[in-house]
Order: sequence, then structure tokens, then C-alpha cells
Amino acid sequence: MVDSHRSPRAPIAGACSQAVPRSSAGRQATSQSRACLAARCARLTAARLARQTVALLSLAGLALVAMSAGCAHDGALAVAGVDTLSTPLPASLGHGEARLFFYRITSAKTGERLGISRTFAIEPERQVRSVVQLEGLDPGREILLHVMWVNPDGLEVFTKEAHITREDWFEPARRDTLAKEHVQVDPIAGFLELESRYGVDPIRIEEEAHKDEESRRFKAGTWSVKVYLFRRLFLESSFELAPPA
Repeated sequence: MVDSHRSPRAPIAGACSQAVPRSSAGRQATSQSRACLAARCARLTAARLARQTVALLSLAGLALVAMSAGCAHDGALAVAGVDTLSTPLPASLGHGEARLFFYRITSAKTGERLGISRTFAIEPERQVRSVVQLEGLDPGREILLHVMWVNPDGLEVFTKEAHITREDWFEPARRDTLAKEHVQVDPIAGFLELESRYGVDPIRIEEEAHKDEESRRFKAGTWSVKVYLFRRLFLESSFELAPPA
């Protein structure tokens, strides 16, 4: 219940909101009190703004860190003259190595991969094939891989993903399904292979002939293939694609 008969609240000692006296001395004290109140409010406002500024800067810094983590570029980059890029696996995944290379075709007789190179040409019924191999993995470990193909203009034209779970390692039926998608999993050797293929038939040029040059995604030049492991750039290599003869 609200008490409507309570006595007025006593003034707070030292506060700047005391009752205004009627004398000249009182008016002078009132002016001083108002000045005191204004100075105090200014100090509180400045302190509050300073705290808000620090908070905003901290948030901005966290945002930049998050953005940097999402597109980290700490992988191994192939150098000129090296057809197969090799680098150690992260220690958290095992004690082996990872490899990335390109080739032209698989022998129908022996199953051998032929034409390992970093130079190809636009030819009828041909493909450029990339192979990512992770060797010495801890079997049963979850693996997330993305293989991104980037054209000479820096545009992503194709990405293949492989998400390997514990069940994929140890269930034969699941391994057979993955093999049909050119993904090989060997739990005994701790081996994982992901192959992706991109057709380089001249018909692709004809399919984009109606587009402006800048809008065409398939073209001769330097292509790159980037391999992301758990969404972090891990391997990157390139190849030259020559125009049709």
C-alpha cells in the first residue's frame, strides 16, 4: 500500500539539489551547487562515453579476428616445376603427409594414372583431374575436405566436398558408396583420397560464346585448385590450360 501521509524526505548531505534559500548568500550557494552538478554530470558522461568506446573497439577487434579465422591462408603452396605438392599433416590428425597433384587420364589396362603434370590443353573429351591424398591419418577421425577449382579470373567454378565420419571409415557399405564418388577410405592404412574432375572439352567454349569475355567462366590460362581442411586453406596448386590447337 502507498503511504500518502509520510513526511517529506530529508535533504541528502553534500548533494547539489538542496532547497533554494531566499537570501543573496543562498542564491550564491545555489549557483555554486548548480555548477557542481554540471561538472559532475560532465564527468559521468565522459566516463560513460569512454567505456562505450572501449567496448565498441573490443567488439570490432573480435569481429576482425573471427573474419580472419574464417578465411585463414596458412596452407602449403606449390612452387614452379613441382608437379606433386607434399606437406606434413597437422599433428592433431596423425603423423603422415598430404599430397596434391593433377593428371590427365587413367590407364584402362593397369589403372595407373597417366600424364601427371601442371600443363594441360583444351581438347575434346578430356578432363583435368586433381587428387588429394592424406596418408598416416588416425582411422576413425572425422575429416572435412573441400576442393575448389578457380579459373584464371579468380572465380570459383566448381567445388567438391567430402565429409568423412567414423562410420565411413569402418562400414564397408559406406566405403563402397564413397568409392563411386572417387573417394577412397582405407582404415587399415589410415589413408584418404579425394579425386575431382573438370572437363576441358572445347564445347565449353561454344556454350559460353554468347557471353561477354568477362562473363565467361571457362577459358585458357592459369587455373588454381585450393584444398580446404576443416574450412582452412591447406594445399594450393595451379596448372596451365592451353587453348585448343
